[in-house]
Amino acid sequence: VLGTFTATTVSDTTHPVINVKEFGARGDGVTDDTVGIQNAINIANGIPTYFPAGTYKITTTITLPVSAAKTTIYGSGRNSSIIDASSIATAIPAINISDSTWTHLHDFKLLGGSSCGNGINGIDPNWESGSYLPQQVIIERVQVSGFTGSQTISGVIRGGATPGDDLVFPASCIFLAGALQISITDCNLNTCDIGLTTFSCFQPFVRGTAIAY
Repeated sequence: VLGTFTATTVSDTTHPVINVKEFGARGDGVTDDTVGIQNAINIANGIPTYFPAGTYKITTTITLPVSAAKTTIYGSGRNSSIIDASSIATAIPAINISDSTWTHLHDFKLLGGSSCGNGINGIDPNWESGSYLPQQVIIERVQVSGFTGSQTISGVIRGGATPGDDLVFPASCIFLAGALQISITDCNLNTCDIGLTTFSCFQPFVRGTAIAY
């Protein structure tokens, strides 16, 4: 139930975490876990959100909240904790970090399909204004695969386009526009239309990341 939870611990840390399974996510690869995952993330308020080993089916975008508190989403490894977005049927992203700050994503696999949009999506629609969102995002030891659809970006304001235009791009494993201080390390981005797309980002950092199509 939103508003109440029991903070649990996992074997590699003594700090409290939010376990998505406590909010109804089952991780069996069949049940739609979208609501349980989103509820866990919404209530975390700076406490890391943990995906135990399993396959978590989602059918619409998981959105990280606008928060001054650090948002952390992590699993037990990219071969163990899998978020399966292949059932998303429209050109929308699997994970949206567009309005987030101080975000850390690590140690899970994100799988897409031919109908959904970007895997991890961080877009400031006003990306040429210098407002820079998302900010301070770390993505590490994450595998993103199979995003081969298209992504519609609504309300874009940019040079050469009328304010409010909708733009359509081939799907990317990770798509960032107007972002500030993004670090992508030791990731594996493969079998997507585009591995990594960046527009008008300030201080992006990519290291040890394999990109294959």
